[in-house]
Amino acid sequence: MDRKNAMGSKESTIRRRVRRPAGALCLTAAALAAATALAACSSGGTSSATSAATSAATAAGASGKSLSLNSVTVVGNFATGFAPLWVAQSEGFFKSQGLNVTLKDLNTGGASGAVTALLGGTGQFLVVAAGATSLAVSGGAPIKAVMQSDFAPIQQIAISSSVAAAKGIPASATTAAGTEAQLKALKGSHIKLATTSKSGNSYIILQAVLHQYGLSTGDVTVETEPSSSVQISLLKSGQVDGIVNSPPVTSQAGTDLIELDKVPPVSAALSDLVSTTSTMVSQHPDTVQAFVNAVTEGAEWIQKNPSQVVTALSPLFKADGISDAATVKYLATEQAAHIGPSRVILESAYNNTLAMGNLANPTTPVKVAFSSWIDNSFAQNAVKTNG
Repeated sequence: MDRKNAMGSKESTIRRRVRRPAGALCLTAAALAAATALAACSSGGTSSATSAATSAATAAGASGKSLSLNSVTVVGNFATGFAPLWVAQSEGFFKSQGLNVTLKDLNTGGASGAVTALLGGTGQFLVVAAGATSLAVSGGAPIKAVMQSDFAPIQQIAISSSVAAAKGIPASATTAAGTEAQLKALKGSHIKLATTSKSGNSYIILQAVLHQYGLSTGDVTVETEPSSSVQISLLKSGQVDGIVNSPPVTSQAGTDLIELDKVPPVSAALSDLVSTTSTMVSQHPDTVQAFVNAVTEGAEWIQKNPSQVVTALSPLFKADGISDAATVKYLATEQAAHIGPSRVILESAYNNTLAMGNLANPTTPVKVAFSSWIDNSFAQNAVKTNG
């Protein structure tokens, strides 16, 4: 998320985890071409036999399992999608699968930087928003999405409480019907909202929701800003009536929340996907399966242990400078609520996600066939293994 652009990058092991709302993707053709070339170079020099021989010498971990590649790195901007990975690390699920895993937080560059890092060989796995991977694959990137880590992207409108009261917008909602009432009240409100770039999740999701509820520029004016810090500043100074982003950016005093993930099309869309390269799938399928197995266990642990979620995920936020107990509890609870029913990527949810992106950016539509970049076989096998 842009709120962390001023921070240096961090590498996370079992002691350190960071949460960051999903950021924007703006992957240029030149950057994609360079990254794809790097991927070809980095994978072409090592045969699968060499990889297997190298890993065999070091695979005698705590689990005793031997994989063709047993040490891997995950790149991305830590967000809701990293909750199952953090649990897989802290609960030893990766180790039990014979894996040594490093979670590498790329605090700058947004989703485009994470995609470029994967293709350049910085990591073997990637966790970013579904729109990011679909856009990269649409540009020719050799990426395969192998599972979903969370569902229905967390996006909220934080609107000034005084503005909401003046415009007759309900202050809060706990159900989809309540959120719909809030959105319908925006009709004729003439409020101004600040969001991120047009390639970012918040802009895409807001535009889809406005379209869904028949709201036009006459009802809601949307302006894009370069960072979440600018959004917050404009909100506090009264230059905009509200901001659209993910918590904790939207956790601002004196505001009411409209939770967009409670209503369609957002409630039926993909959030973060776990991806890898085509080379990993073809040369190290055992490693990919072991990784998916462990992350699946992490997701199931979160769902089966609701009373322990806050304690388990609090390091994710505290390492990011968020120590307020109420905020930590809220963020951990939100993450748990968005794990979703399955790690298998649904085609209907993907189509919904793609439609939202193309609605927001009609001049640059993404055209990626579901079958060309989604490989659900690992998630399906993990379900059978862990079910």
